[in-house]
Amino acid sequence: MLSKRNSAQWVLEGDIKSCFDRISHDWLLEHVPTDKLVLRKWLKAGYIEKTVYHSSDEGTPQGGIISPVLANLALDGLEKEIHNLFPTDKKTREALVN
Repeated sequence: MLSKRNSAQWVLEGDIKSCFDRISHDWLLEHVPTDKLVLRKWLKAGYIEKTVYHSSDEGTPQGGIISPVLANLALDGLEKEIHNLFPTDKKTREALVN
């Protein structure tokens, strides 16, 4: 995306610290448009390591297929906020890579 003559001049990269580890169950349950009972069970399922059960009070299941989906839903609107903070004109090229 950056190798073309009319490509964007700047790159904004972000890494959200502990996004999967610390994301709020309460926030997800309140804002994610899905069956709340199923979502709550998924978030609270916990995990077993070396025959020891560990509860999950925050974060999303590590390696679970739902984790990236929940992160995308939680971050929905971030692109709009970035555009509001850094408006572009017709000369500016931009591309968003998720």
